[in-house]
Amino acid sequence: MQDLTPILHDPDCAATFGLEQASPETVMIEWLKVLGPIVLSWPVVLLVIALIFRKSLLGLLERFSNSSGSKAEIGPLKIELGKLAEEGKDAVSRLNRTTELMAESRLLELEITSGMFGSIFSDEQQARMERQINELRLLTNSQAPTPVVGGDAARKI
Repeated sequence: MQDLTPILHDPDCAATFGLEQASPETVMIEWLKVLGPIVLSWPVVLLVIALIFRKSLLGLLERFSNSSGSKAEIGPLKIELGKLAEEGKDAVSRLNRTTELMAESRLLELEITSGMFGSIFSDEQQARMERQINELRLLTNSQAPTPVVGGDAARKI
């Protein structure tokens, strides 16, 4: 490692920092004044602790999320993590089913519109509607409806 003492005692270098012939101790103190608050700030300390204990913390979080009776208490806040994770999964499942139901409903609506009023639409609009119908069929895994022949029954899809 290179010795920085000659640079620190250089008058031009010392003048740059507003010092007269800086001693190594003076330069070190100046650096500590600058870096000390940064290094010792709580976010940095927290990040270092999290990095040091990351495997343990990940294991703890996994244990909490997989267990149905896990509870965490942080001050006045009490959380049942297993129950919270289960409720979250249920909410996502209900949301997915709602989305599927809406897609199926929209598919039915477009199929009825196409069958009843398709001739009213321009070629471009009919093509767009067919693309949407096909896309919704793919998403909902639906088959094309079989047309019913004859009278009012032909209008039912």
